[in-house]
Amino acid sequence: MNELSFFDKSQPLALVGVSANTKKFGNQVFQFLQKHGYKVVPVHPEAESINGEKCFNSIEELPANIQRAVVMTPPAETDKVLKQLATKGITNVWVQQLSQSAESKNVSEALGLNAIFSRCVFMFAEPVKGVHAFHRWLWKHFYRKRYAQMCKKSHNYQAS
Repeated sequence: MNELSFFDKSQPLALVGVSANTKKFGNQVFQFLQKHGYKVVPVHPEAESINGEKCFNSIEELPANIQRAVVMTPPAETDKVLKQLATKGITNVWVQQLSQSAESKNVSEALGLNAIFSRCVFMFAEPVKGVHAFHRWLWKHFYRKRYAQMCKKSHNYQAS
């Protein structure tokens, strides 16, 4: 799994750290994904629902069909969340830019997670627009070789 194939609309996606506050980034990601046809499953320790969707209060409560998760927690909580995801069997993980701790990469490797770090959801979840499209263009061109390799593995994209 890579940046280009992580956001597959046919598979449900857990959002850990989603906010009930519509002005916070965690809620904005949730709204964006929902609006664009992604099957998003919010995880929040206290909310019953967010934006009309049933909210799960813990990772262990998630349905068995969830195989991917986006982590948007404060860095101090992220390593604990990674351990909970591994325990649940969710191994494809996107750790939102600025959410990882100094140890998160080591923790994810030790747990055998297929984790993506230091990337913004808005640069890779389609449709990519505005400043995020520009950032993605920069990423694509500065990491051209890696991008081309990912395109070969992804069914939805072709290198240009």
